[in-house]
Amino acid sequence: MGEERQIILKSEEKPRKREKEEELAWLCRCFGFEDNDLGQQFLLEILKAERREKGVGSLVLSSKMHVTRGGAVYHLNRLMESGLVVRKGREYELRAPNLEETLEEVEEDMLRMMKRMRAIAKELDEE
Repeated sequence: MGEERQIILKSEEKPRKREKEEELAWLCRCFGFEDNDLGQQFLLEILKAERREKGVGSLVLSSKMHVTRGGAVYHLNRLMESGLVVRKGREYELRAPNLEETLEEVEEDMLRMMKRMRAIAKELDEE
């Protein structure tokens, strides 16, 4: 069986302003992260590192966000559970080379799970 995922999707009104930070905040809210959630800030830092074609470690993030390493790991684990972020060695990075491809992979995860659930539902309906 694959990695466990807890993907939360919320219907949020798309931002009226075409500003990068506001659009990222909207995307994070759609994934269940609140505006004051450090998960948003961690994702932003990971995106910045991706632009430099690098991952980023939990110690660097904890220092930058002024949280303990344990706090950083908590937020990074939430991002990994959502399917947006993966850990490679000691560093964290987007699951795919860019945000669009990362979202495509999360979508594929959801479609695979829904297919399995529909198969079980069909069996239950037939009994």
